[in-house]
Parts: sequence; structure tokens; C-alpha cells
Amino acid sequence: MDLDIPYIRVGTSYFKIIDKPLISGDKVKVMVRWNRETVISDHGKSFLNNILKLDGFCCIPNHFGYEQIVDDFYNTYHELPNQPIVKDFPLDEL
Repeated sequence: MDLDIPYIRVGTSYFKIIDKPLISGDKVKVMVRWNRETVISDHGKSFLNNILKLDGFCCIPNHFGYEQIVDDFYNTYHELPNQPIVKDFPLDEL
């Protein structure tokens, strides 16, 4: 997904992907339904050609090969913020 264009079209609906602020000071990514006419008003009609067009939504949890887009579907599962590391664990010290 092009990070410079925070919009996607799923089926016939447009969505904007935004970082919503939380009281903790953190932010969480959310997808908000956006009006086609508003996108045109904000960016011009030709901008619509740059928006990723998808067929629907899916939920594919995968912690080791996460993909935001699976085939032509937007994966609603959120990638874990931490990645696993390989580390030796001495069993004889237990």
C-alpha cells in the first residue's frame, strides 16, 4: 500500500487510514469511511485513479509473514508491534 496515499477503496466504499490519538499519548491506526466527493474536493478527481482498489475484507492472522493486502482483500488483522527474536535458552539452568 502506498503510504503517501492514506485512502483505499474496498468494493464501492472509500476509506481513509488515519492515526487516532489515544489518551496515553500513543496512536492507533483506524480506518474511517470517507465520502468519494470529499476525496475529490480535497485532492481533485484524478486523485481517485491513485487509490488502491480492493474487492473486500479478510482476517488472516499471521505473525511470521504478515501481509496487509492478501490477494485483492484488505487484511483487518493488525500486525504485532514486536517481532520474535532467536535466542539460546539454556535448559540446564532451570
